Amino acid sequence: MKRTVIGGDIGGTHARFAIVDEAKNIISTEKIRIRHTGSAQDFLEQIVSALEKVLNTAQARDCDVQAIGLGIAGKVDSERGIVIFSPNIPEARNLTVAEKICSRVNMRVFIDNDANAFGRGEVWAGDGALFKDWLGITLGTGVGGCLVLSGKVWTGEEGIGFAAEIGHTTVYPGGLQCLCGKLGCLEAYASEGGIIRMIQRQNIFPEKQVSTSRQLYELALTGDERALELFKIAGKALGIAIANAFTLLGIRKAIIGGGVSRAWVFMEPATKDALREHMSMLDLDEIILKTSTLGDTAALLGAAKLALDGLAGAHPRK
Repeated sequence: MKRTVIGGDIGGTHARFAIVDEAKNIISTEKIRIRHTGSAQDFLEQIVSALEKVLNTAQARDCDVQAIGLGIAGKVDSERGIVIFSPNIPEARNLTVAEKICSRVNMRVFIDNDANAFGRGEVWAGDGALFKDWLGITLGTGVGGCLVLSGKVWTGEEGIGFAAEIGHTTVYPGGLQCLCGKLGCLEAYASEGGIIRMIQRQNIFPEKQVSTSRQLYELALTGDERALELFKIAGKALGIAIANAFTLLGIRKAIIGGGVSRAWVFMEPATKDALREHMSMLDLDEIILKTSTLGDTAALLGAAKLALDGLAGAHPRK
Protein backbone atom coordinates (compact mmCIF):
# COMPACT_ATOMS: atom_id res chain seq x y z
CA MET A 1 0.00 0.00 0.00
CA LYS A 2 1.10 3.57 -0.71
CA ARG A 3 1.98 5.68 2.36
CA THR A 4 -0.25 8.75 2.34
CA VAL A 5 -1.77 11.43 4.54
CA ILE A 6 -4.90 13.56 4.35
CA GLY A 7 -4.59 17.32 4.07
CA GLY A 8 -7.59 19.51 4.86
CA ASP A 9 -8.31 23.20 4.30
CA ILE A 10 -11.20 24.38 6.46
CA GLY A 11 -12.44 27.88 5.78
CA GLY A 12 -15.53 29.85 6.58
CA THR A 13 -17.50 28.66 3.55
CA HIS A 14 -16.01 25.36 2.38
CA ALA A 15 -13.86 22.54 3.68
CA ARG A 16 -11.67 20.67 1.23
CA PHE A 17 -9.69 17.49 1.74
CA ALA A 18 -7.08 15.62 -0.27
CA ILE A 19 -5.24 12.33 -0.12
CA VAL A 20 -1.58 13.20 -0.68
CA ASP A 21 1.51 11.02 -0.95
CA GLU A 22 5.09 11.82 0.05
CA ALA A 23 5.93 12.80 -3.53
CA LYS A 24 3.41 15.69 -3.35
CA ASN A 25 0.89 13.93 -5.58
CA ILE A 26 -2.78 14.64 -4.91
CA ILE A 27 -4.56 11.32 -5.35
CA SER A 28 -8.15 12.33 -4.60
CA THR A 29 -10.09 15.34 -3.31
CA GLU A 30 -13.36 16.00 -1.51
CA LYS A 31 -15.17 19.30 -0.93
CA ILE A 32 -18.11 20.21 1.29
CA ARG A 33 -19.99 23.41 2.00
CA ILE A 34 -20.01 24.17 5.72
CA ARG A 35 -23.42 24.70 7.33
CA HIS A 36 -23.15 27.24 10.11
CA THR A 37 -25.67 26.25 12.77
CA GLY A 38 -23.92 27.69 15.82
CA SER A 39 -23.23 24.20 17.15
CA ALA A 40 -19.66 23.00 17.70
CA GLN A 41 -20.86 19.40 17.58
CA ASP A 42 -22.59 19.93 14.24
CA PHE A 43 -19.44 21.55 12.84
CA LEU A 44 -17.37 18.56 13.95
CA GLU A 45 -19.89 16.10 12.52
CA GLN A 46 -19.60 17.75 9.11
CA ILE A 47 -15.80 17.52 9.18
CA VAL A 48 -15.73 13.95 10.47
CA SER A 49 -18.30 12.82 7.90
CA ALA A 50 -16.19 14.26 5.08
CA LEU A 51 -13.02 12.68 6.48
CA GLU A 52 -14.70 9.28 6.75
CA LYS A 53 -15.66 9.54 3.09
CA VAL A 54 -12.07 10.41 2.16
CA LEU A 55 -10.75 7.51 4.24
CA ASN A 56 -13.10 5.13 2.43
CA THR A 57 -11.79 6.45 -0.88
CA ALA A 58 -8.23 5.94 0.33
CA GLN A 59 -8.95 2.34 1.24
CA ALA A 60 -10.52 1.71 -2.17
CA ARG A 61 -7.40 3.12 -3.82
CA ASP A 62 -5.02 1.04 -1.73
CA CYS A 63 -3.68 4.07 0.15
CA ASP A 64 -2.30 3.68 3.66
CA VAL A 65 -3.36 6.92 5.36
CA GLN A 66 -1.19 7.48 8.42
CA ALA A 67 -2.19 10.94 9.66
CA ILE A 68 -4.40 13.95 9.04
CA GLY A 69 -3.27 17.56 8.80
CA LEU A 70 -5.83 20.37 8.92
CA GLY A 71 -5.43 24.05 8.15
CA ILE A 72 -8.26 25.91 9.87
CA ALA A 73 -9.20 29.57 9.50
CA GLY A 74 -8.66 31.44 12.74
CA LYS A 75 -6.43 31.68 15.79
CA VAL A 76 -5.08 28.17 16.27
CA ASP A 77 -2.92 26.70 19.04
CA SER A 78 -1.21 23.98 17.05
CA GLU A 79 0.61 22.58 20.08
CA ARG A 80 -2.62 21.84 21.97
CA GLY A 81 -4.71 21.18 18.85
CA ILE A 82 -7.23 23.89 19.72
CA VAL A 83 -9.01 26.52 17.63
CA ILE A 84 -9.01 29.47 20.00
CA PHE A 85 -11.11 31.85 17.92
CA SER A 86 -12.31 32.08 14.34
CA PRO A 87 -14.34 35.05 13.06
CA ASN A 88 -15.57 33.00 10.10
CA ILE A 89 -16.17 29.74 12.01
CA PRO A 90 -17.70 30.95 15.29
CA GLU A 91 -18.73 27.40 16.22
CA ALA A 92 -15.07 26.46 16.61
CA ARG A 93 -14.21 28.83 19.48
CA ASN A 94 -12.04 27.04 22.08
CA LEU A 95 -12.70 23.74 20.32
CA THR A 96 -10.24 20.86 20.83
CA VAL A 97 -10.43 19.93 17.17
CA ALA A 98 -7.42 17.62 16.97
CA GLU A 99 -8.40 15.54 20.00
CA LYS A 100 -12.06 15.22 19.05
CA ILE A 101 -11.41 14.25 15.43
CA CYS A 102 -8.64 11.85 16.49
CA SER A 103 -11.07 10.04 18.80
CA ARG A 104 -13.57 9.64 15.96
CA VAL A 105 -11.28 8.46 13.15
CA ASN A 106 -8.64 6.75 15.31
CA MET A 107 -5.76 8.54 13.63
CA ARG A 108 -3.21 11.20 14.56
CA VAL A 109 -4.46 14.70 13.74
CA PHE A 110 -2.35 17.85 13.48
CA ILE A 111 -3.82 21.33 13.05
CA ASP A 112 -2.57 24.80 12.20
CA ASN A 113 -3.92 28.07 10.84
CA ASP A 114 -5.07 27.76 7.22
CA ALA A 115 -2.80 30.55 5.97
CA ASN A 116 0.16 28.83 7.62
CA ALA A 117 -0.87 25.72 5.70
CA PHE A 118 -0.87 27.85 2.53
CA GLY A 119 2.67 28.99 3.31
CA ARG A 120 3.86 25.48 4.07
CA GLY A 121 2.37 24.23 0.80
CA GLU A 122 4.04 26.98 -1.21
CA VAL A 123 7.42 26.21 0.36
CA TRP A 124 7.00 22.46 -0.21
CA ALA A 125 5.55 22.45 -3.71
CA GLY A 126 5.17 25.99 -5.09
CA ASP A 127 6.88 29.29 -5.73
CA GLY A 128 7.53 29.77 -2.02
CA ALA A 129 10.61 27.62 -2.51
CA LEU A 130 12.09 30.37 -4.70
CA PHE A 131 12.30 32.87 -1.86
CA LYS A 132 13.97 32.79 1.55
CA ASP A 133 11.73 35.35 3.25
CA TRP A 134 8.22 36.27 2.13
CA LEU A 135 4.71 37.20 3.19
CA GLY A 136 1.76 35.00 2.27
CA ILE A 137 -1.74 36.44 1.90
CA THR A 138 -4.91 34.42 1.37
CA LEU A 139 -7.98 36.23 0.09
CA GLY A 140 -10.91 33.93 0.75
CA THR A 141 -14.00 34.10 2.93
CA GLY A 142 -11.68 36.08 5.20
CA VAL A 143 -8.12 37.34 4.75
CA GLY A 144 -5.32 35.24 6.18
CA GLY A 145 -1.60 35.75 6.35
CA CYS A 146 1.59 33.84 6.97
CA LEU A 147 5.23 34.77 7.31
CA VAL A 148 8.02 32.61 5.92
CA LEU A 149 11.49 33.33 7.31
CA SER A 150 14.56 31.43 6.14
CA GLY A 151 12.28 29.04 4.28
CA LYS A 152 10.15 28.12 7.30
CA VAL A 153 6.68 29.25 8.35
CA TRP A 154 6.98 31.39 11.48
CA THR A 155 4.09 30.69 13.83
CA GLY A 156 4.60 33.43 16.40
CA GLU A 157 5.42 33.41 20.09
CA GLU A 158 4.84 30.06 21.75
CA GLY A 159 1.19 29.52 22.63
CA ILE A 160 -0.02 32.76 21.04
CA GLY A 161 -1.91 31.01 18.24
CA PHE A 162 -1.29 33.47 15.42
CA ALA A 163 1.33 35.27 13.36
CA ALA A 164 1.21 37.60 10.35
CA GLU A 165 -2.58 37.99 10.61
CA ILE A 166 -2.61 40.73 8.00
CA GLY A 167 -6.38 40.44 7.55
CA HIS A 168 -6.90 41.91 11.00
CA THR A 169 -4.51 44.80 10.62
CA THR A 170 -6.21 48.19 10.33
CA VAL A 171 -6.18 49.88 6.93
CA TYR A 172 -8.94 52.43 7.61
CA PRO A 173 -9.27 53.47 11.30
CA GLY A 174 -12.96 53.72 12.18
CA GLY A 175 -13.87 52.07 8.88
CA LEU A 176 -16.13 49.14 8.04
CA GLN A 177 -16.80 46.59 10.75
CA CYS A 178 -15.03 43.26 10.44
CA LEU A 179 -16.46 39.97 11.69
CA CYS A 180 -13.75 40.03 14.37
CA GLY A 181 -15.65 42.98 15.86
CA LYS A 182 -13.08 45.68 15.10
CA LEU A 183 -13.35 48.53 12.60
CA GLY A 184 -11.32 49.05 9.44
CA CYS A 185 -9.60 45.64 9.11
CA LEU A 186 -8.22 44.63 5.72
CA GLU A 187 -10.61 41.66 5.82
CA ALA A 188 -13.61 44.01 5.73
CA TYR A 189 -12.49 45.28 2.31
CA ALA A 190 -10.56 42.53 0.53
CA SER A 191 -12.17 39.22 1.53
CA GLU A 192 -15.09 37.60 -0.23
CA GLY A 193 -17.17 38.02 2.91
CA GLY A 194 -16.26 41.68 3.27
CA ILE A 195 -16.92 42.48 -0.37
CA ILE A 196 -20.29 40.68 -0.35
CA ARG A 197 -21.31 42.54 2.82
CA MET A 198 -20.45 45.83 1.07
CA ILE A 199 -22.63 44.80 -1.86
CA GLN A 200 -25.55 43.92 0.41
CA ARG A 201 -25.22 46.96 2.65
CA GLN A 202 -25.17 49.40 -0.26
CA ASN A 203 -27.50 47.39 -2.54
CA ILE A 204 -24.93 47.75 -5.32
CA PHE A 205 -26.59 45.21 -7.62
CA PRO A 206 -30.34 45.77 -7.16
CA GLU A 207 -31.17 43.95 -10.38
CA LYS A 208 -29.37 40.68 -9.57
CA GLN A 209 -27.98 38.58 -6.74
CA VAL A 210 -24.21 38.67 -6.42
CA SER A 211 -23.19 36.44 -3.53
CA THR A 212 -19.72 35.15 -4.42
CA SER A 213 -16.41 36.63 -5.52
CA ARG A 214 -16.53 34.40 -8.60
CA GLN A 215 -19.79 36.02 -9.72
CA LEU A 216 -18.24 39.43 -9.13
CA TYR A 217 -15.16 38.42 -11.11
CA GLU A 218 -17.31 37.27 -14.01
CA LEU A 219 -19.10 40.64 -13.97
CA ALA A 220 -15.74 42.43 -13.96
CA LEU A 221 -14.74 40.44 -17.05
CA THR A 222 -17.73 41.99 -18.85
CA GLY A 223 -16.55 45.47 -17.88
CA ASP A 224 -19.19 46.08 -15.20
CA GLU A 225 -18.03 49.31 -13.54
CA ARG A 226 -19.49 48.42 -10.15
CA ALA A 227 -17.57 45.15 -10.02
CA LEU A 228 -14.39 46.86 -11.18
CA GLU A 229 -14.77 49.52 -8.48
CA LEU A 230 -15.20 46.90 -5.75
CA PHE A 231 -12.01 45.15 -6.81
CA LYS A 232 -10.29 48.54 -6.92
CA ILE A 233 -11.36 49.18 -3.32
CA ALA A 234 -10.09 45.74 -2.32
CA GLY A 235 -6.82 46.28 -4.17
CA LYS A 236 -6.18 49.63 -2.52
CA ALA A 237 -6.81 48.24 0.97
CA LEU A 238 -4.49 45.34 0.20
CA GLY A 239 -1.77 47.71 -0.97
CA ILE A 240 -1.95 49.73 2.25
CA ALA A 241 -1.66 46.55 4.33
CA ILE A 242 1.26 45.20 2.30
CA ALA A 243 3.07 48.55 2.51
CA ASN A 244 2.78 48.48 6.29
CA ALA A 245 3.84 44.82 6.51
CA PHE A 246 6.87 45.24 4.24
CA THR A 247 7.97 48.34 6.14
CA LEU A 248 7.59 46.66 9.52
CA LEU A 249 9.16 43.32 8.60
CA GLY A 250 11.91 44.37 6.21
CA ILE A 251 10.83 41.98 3.47
CA ARG A 252 9.77 42.70 -0.10
CA LYS A 253 8.11 39.59 -1.52
CA ALA A 254 4.53 38.36 -1.23
CA ILE A 255 2.58 35.41 -2.62
CA ILE A 256 -1.17 35.92 -2.85
CA GLY A 257 -3.72 33.11 -2.95
CA GLY A 258 -7.36 32.39 -2.18
CA GLY A 259 -10.47 32.59 -4.32
CA VAL A 260 -10.57 36.39 -4.53
CA SER A 261 -7.06 36.40 -6.01
CA ARG A 262 -8.48 35.14 -9.32
CA ALA A 263 -9.43 38.81 -9.78
CA TRP A 264 -5.83 39.96 -9.25
CA VAL A 265 -5.73 41.48 -12.73
CA PHE A 266 -8.42 43.94 -11.56
CA MET A 267 -6.89 44.53 -8.13
CA GLU A 268 -3.21 44.84 -9.00
CA PRO A 269 -3.22 48.43 -10.36
CA ALA A 270 -4.87 49.79 -7.20
CA THR A 271 -2.59 47.68 -5.01
CA LYS A 272 0.51 49.08 -6.70
CA ASP A 273 -0.83 52.65 -6.55
CA ALA A 274 -1.32 52.23 -2.80
CA LEU A 275 2.17 50.82 -2.43
CA ARG A 276 3.63 53.83 -4.23
CA GLU A 277 1.69 56.17 -1.96
CA HIS A 278 2.31 54.49 1.39
CA MET A 279 5.66 52.70 1.15
CA SER A 280 8.66 54.94 1.82
CA MET A 281 11.39 52.39 2.57
CA LEU A 282 11.18 50.48 -0.71
CA ASP A 283 10.66 51.44 -4.34
CA LEU A 284 7.94 49.62 -6.24
CA ASP A 285 10.44 48.05 -8.64
CA GLU A 286 12.20 46.40 -5.67
CA ILE A 287 9.22 44.33 -4.59
CA ILE A 288 7.75 41.09 -5.93
CA LEU A 289 4.04 40.31 -5.79
CA LYS A 290 2.99 36.92 -7.18
CA THR A 291 -0.25 35.02 -7.25
CA SER A 292 -0.03 31.39 -6.24
CA THR A 293 0.55 28.95 -9.08
CA LEU A 294 -0.80 26.15 -6.88
CA GLY A 295 -4.24 27.73 -6.67
CA ASP A 296 -6.56 26.11 -4.17
CA THR A 297 -4.22 23.14 -3.69
CA ALA A 298 -1.59 25.17 -1.80
CA ALA A 299 -3.25 24.87 1.61
CA LEU A 300 -4.17 21.22 0.98
CA LEU A 301 -0.55 20.37 0.23
CA GLY A 302 0.60 22.42 3.20
CA ALA A 303 -1.79 20.61 5.52
CA ALA A 304 -0.51 17.31 4.15
CA LYS A 305 3.06 18.44 4.83
CA LEU A 306 1.98 19.35 8.36
CA ALA A 307 0.84 15.74 8.82
CA LEU A 308 4.04 14.32 7.34
CA ASP A 309 6.15 16.55 9.56
CA GLY A 310 4.07 15.54 12.55
CA LEU A 311 4.69 11.87 11.82
CA ALA A 312 8.40 12.61 11.62
CA GLY A 313 8.27 14.29 15.02
CA ALA A 314 8.72 17.84 13.73
CA HIS A 315 6.31 20.16 15.52
CA PRO A 316 4.75 22.96 13.39
CA ARG A 317 6.72 25.53 15.39
CA LYS A 318 10.06 24.03 14.38
